[in-house]
Amino acid sequence: MRHMEAWMGIIEGRWDTGFLTEMAIGKKKIAHLRKKFAVKLITSEANIHHKRILNEANQYARIKKKKKKRKDLKSLAFCFA
Repeated sequence: MRHMEAWMGIIEGRWDTGFLTEMAIGKKKIAHLRKKFAVKLITSEANIHHKRILNEANQYARIKKKKKKRKDLKSLAFCFA
C-alpha cells in the first residue's frame, strides 16, 4: 500500500503512483532485447571481428576493475586518516 502514501488529494488522472505504465514497461523490454540481440551479433562466431571485440571488452573490464579498486583504496585511506 506504499502507493497510497503518494496520494495528496490530487485528481485521479494526475496522481503519480510511481508504477510503471505499460508503455514504459514495453520500452524497457525492447531495450533489453536490443542489448541481448546486439551482444549475440557481436560475439557470434560468424562475426569476423568478434575476437578483437571480446579482447577490447576484457581490457576495458580490467581497467574498470583497477579504477574501482583504486577508488576503494582511496576511500579506505580517507577513513583511517
